[in-house]
Amino acid sequence: MFPLGSSNSTQVGGNPTVMSAGFDELWVGDEDGSVYRVDPLTGEGTVVFRAGGPVNALTPDPDGGVLWLDVGTPAT
Repeated sequence: MFPLGSSNSTQVGGNPTVMSAGFDELWVGDEDGSVYRVDPLTGEGTVVFRAGGPVNALTPDPDGGVLWLDVGTPAT
């Protein structure tokens, strides 16, 4: 984990829209539909899914073992 007051940072996506924590990871959704998983130990962000539109919400569901997404309409 990044300690409080640390200057470590991670850049994911060109225009992040939402983030949520769950499954011991940080999840970031982007306007281009990319969903990133950020490892809290290394700070490395990896695209794990590409949705069909901007990611409006991310909700980890530990009971179901899934990450729920709300995806908006693709840009025209």
